Amino acid sequence: MTDPKDVETFFKANVKRIPYIHLKTSTKEHKVPPVMEENELPFATVFEELSKNNVVYVALEIPQQATFEECVASHQKSVEFLTKNY
Repeated sequence: MTDPKDVETFFKANVKRIPYIHLKTSTKEHKVPPVMEENELPFATVFEELSKNNVVYVALEIPQQATFEECVASHQKSVEFLTKNY
């Protein structure tokens, strides 16, 4: 697995080339949870670099759910997590 510090170094070196990102969460077990939560590479680091480089488009990437209602709930919880913490 890639070390989060290596990802951070790569991201900072290349952020000027990124017009937008797909934001997703990976747990320490390298699993994708159904709702956004803190990431191995802290979102604060990602958002700071995006902000400094005027990257304003972020697509939330969350796993597909069984029903439309579950999908909406997962999206809402993810947005709540991000707005509460960032």
